[in-house]
Amino acid sequence: MTTFKRFMIIFSLLPVSYAQAINISGVVKDKQTSLPVSGAKVKLLKQGTTGTTDSEGKFSLASNTSASDFSDTLVVTDKKYWEKKVSITSSNTSNFEIKLQAAKHRLVITTDVGGGDPDDLQSLVHAILLSNEFDLEGIIYGHAWSESNLDRGRQRIESVIDAYEQVLPNLKVHADGYPTPEYLRSIVKQGQTRARMNGTGEGKDSDGSNLIIDVVDKKDDPRPVWLNAWGGANTIAQAYWKVKNTRTPQEVKKFVHKVRVYDILGQCDSGSWIAKNFPDAFYIRNSEGVYGWAPDKSWTAENVKNHGPLGKLYPASRWATEGDSPSFFHVSSRGLNDPDELTQGGWGGRHGPEKRTGVPLFEWAERDAICNAHDQELRPYALYTNTSEGAAAISKWKNDIYNSQAARMDWTLTSNYDEVNHFPVAILNGDTTRQILEMTVDPGDQITLDASGSSDPDGDMLKYSWQFYNEASSYNGNVSIQGGASSTTKVTVPSDASGKNIHIILVIHDNGSPSLHAYRRMILNVK
Repeated sequence: MTTFKRFMIIFSLLPVSYAQAINISGVVKDKQTSLPVSGAKVKLLKQGTTGTTDSEGKFSLASNTSASDFSDTLVVTDKKYWEKKVSITSSNTSNFEIKLQAAKHRLVITTDVGGGDPDDLQSLVHAILLSNEFDLEGIIYGHAWSESNLDRGRQRIESVIDAYEQVLPNLKVHADGYPTPEYLRSIVKQGQTRARMNGTGEGKDSDGSNLIIDVVDKKDDPRPVWLNAWGGANTIAQAYWKVKNTRTPQEVKKFVHKVRVYDILGQCDSGSWIAKNFPDAFYIRNSEGVYGWAPDKSWTAENVKNHGPLGKLYPASRWATEGDSPSFFHVSSRGLNDPDELTQGGWGGRHGPEKRTGVPLFEWAERDAICNAHDQELRPYALYTNTSEGAAAISKWKNDIYNSQAARMDWTLTSNYDEVNHFPVAILNGDTTRQILEMTVDPGDQITLDASGSSDPDGDMLKYSWQFYNEASSYNGNVSIQGGASSTTKVTVPSDASGKNIHIILVIHDNGSPSLHAYRRMILNVK
């Protein structure tokens, strides 16, 4: 046998193995709407393989690692959302459905700021101070149950934007994300020319109702649109009316699915009409959580009214202070709640998981004969509303609300970063975002929650508080929290909590003046 032949025989006996490439695939969606997120960046952290989601939110990444030992972390990023990380092994590499939580929520304000109650103007000043915390896409002035002065409404909004323009250079020193005055002026629109549902219907489209439709229809933004009704809701109703009368049933369903309405008190019959004609509408009527949480006149005089151009515009209260503010607090409480999860509770109050009938209108709207008669005609209709806690669900956080407003008013006065206080940053179990976190646990488990990576931009000392939020939890017993005032805590899952959830809130305060906060929420889902 020749040497060549011997070699060929030996070679043929060697085992042959081939590395089989793994394909990682799935779809990325908005958590609230389940609409696809296109253009999101997808990356395998260890291997560095990258991709982008297509118009349907789908992605596919190829890995040349063999299936037997594959392990990596999939990282999904998009500028509108918090980063999402997903662990991948050889046993789960395809058909991922990844849902992203919005970093900011979309907001359109409708207001009767031209009316006789100055609280709309108070709330508008506060909303502008918080406008780096949400994506404000419309400010629409209109009516409540009676007709407001539309010219005065427009002028008041313009005056707030003018004052904001004066202090914006200072605000930008202290926080990112504030909109430009030019942009704000471009989104100010007039709503319906007449009050109540009488002001809606054929030929009654307004610049405001058209703006609402345009905002909801944006194809490149799958996030839901939150519509605030500080007065009457008839400009919102006109948008619903037009969509219903000009689109197919499927297109109407798609529109309604993307809208959330937060209505303060129910100040005309228009919200009742929406609830009756669109039973699938996501519609909150805050009827019992508007009053009782706000600061008193002496506090606003000291901390708001004497603070520069915006403070000068902040009027004294005639009745309640900032009665409309819970509607935008709901989307701006910095890591405390997911606005779509109504039972979680936050600055905007806590609301029941099921719609209710019999929720009353605002007492002044009920006294209006036309408004009340139409509302009674529409009943029964169902909508979301407060839990039995009422305003106590907001008052739980009221000192943080006050101090946030006071600090932001301080920001308007100075371009020196070191002169004023800034918000601490809460990091929970290594997560640096402000999204709501969840863990699956067993009864009897002892869970470690770690906020030791938290920090303060001013170098202030931090005070930690781990709280069992029993009202928001489906488990209603006692929960043991060890080290509740430390940066790291241990939570013991009760043995009788199977099938329930437990909401643990991390609240961090600094020792600056005023003391500012940071929140994180961990939901323990018990098997």
